[in-house]
Amino acid sequence: MIGTSGFDLSEHRNWILVLLSIAVAWIDWKHYRISNRSVIVTFILGLMWNGWFYSGQGMQQACLGATTGFALLLPGYALGQLSAGDVKWLCALGAWYGPMGILGLFLIASIAHGVLAILWIARRYSKGNPPDQEIRNDPAATPGQLDVLYDSPDRGQLLLPYAVPVAVGVILIELARIIRMG
Repeated sequence: MIGTSGFDLSEHRNWILVLLSIAVAWIDWKHYRISNRSVIVTFILGLMWNGWFYSGQGMQQACLGATTGFALLLPGYALGQLSAGDVKWLCALGAWYGPMGILGLFLIASIAHGVLAILWIARRYSKGNPPDQEIRNDPAATPGQLDVLYDSPDRGQLLLPYAVPVAVGVILIELARIIRMG
């Protein structure tokens, strides 16, 4: 939408998503939590954006994207491999990307997650401290019990926050869009 000053808000969608994803990834990296506030703001902005610029069809795509994002991570949450914040975060981004876009983001974030995990493991082994050593030493920390790991003082050594690879995915997608439009 172009205002009287010539400012076209639609041209800034890419940067809004990049900044939102970096902010959430930073907080998740520091605190291992994705706040409900950031999820709600992202979700509502996605609904409003798509409703404003693409009318009823945009709102429908936003809702389908949010549902798809939720459905993609729900099995991981049910198995205890992801937190509820991770599921809600992909759901909120789905409101921006729509069903096909969030599927693409999920695939790119999954690849980024795998690469980051390999780098993280390699770093741990290079320091002579395999990443599963702390888990084996803590009888309460069995796979699938994220709460125990989140509360651990060594959580930075045990967990890779999911919002980080998602942010990598958002950045790659949005930079590709900027280059393609540019």
